[in-house]
Amino acid sequence: MQKNMLELKNQENLYKENQKSIQELNKWKHDIKHILNTIRHNINNNNLNEAKHIIDKYNNILDTNLLNFQSGNELLDYIIASKIHQIKNLDIHLVIINNINEIPISHTHFSIIIGNLLENAIENCGESKEIIIDIGNMSTYFYIKIINSINTSILDNNPHLLTTKHDKKIHGIGLNNIYFILNKYSGKISFNDQDNHFIVRILIPT
Repeated sequence: MQKNMLELKNQENLYKENQKSIQELNKWKHDIKHILNTIRHNINNNNLNEAKHIIDKYNNILDTNLLNFQSGNELLDYIIASKIHQIKNLDIHLVIINNINEIPISHTHFSIIIGNLLENAIENCGESKEIIIDIGNMSTYFYIKIINSINTSILDNNPHLLTTKHDKKIHGIGLNNIYFILNKYSGKISFNDQDNHFIVRILIPT
């Protein structure tokens, strides 16, 4: 019951975040004609600096929008959509490397793994504010690698990756769920600190 309630809460949060993205896109759809007409007006009146200012302004807005993070995989984009506003608000630089040909596990299990790992990466991201998501197919394996910057070693201080959150029963579920899922697919997970980055690697045989 606890697990089902947690997954339901995650789905509700995902829906809310997607609604935010949809609302932003609807605003663009409504405003784009006015924006273009304003740019045209400034160009026709030789106000090129003002036209350039408007273009730069809305380029910056686009850079903060979900459209800037389309990975080419619809499911991965859907998962990232649930975290994109948090990532942007924290000014984290997100890099996505998509080498996915096919995902050999259920979409629900994939979502749970990526969602939990991404959440941990965001919460523990160091001062250099970088997260790299690298996912794909390699030979006879499906791999997932998520890297986040750190200020100091996580494994030195917490080698068993025990939760440091107040409600340990709830917040300890994420990593346990990943272990449970990987066991189902004979997958392996490893953790490593290297050059001020925390690296999680997962290999699932295909």
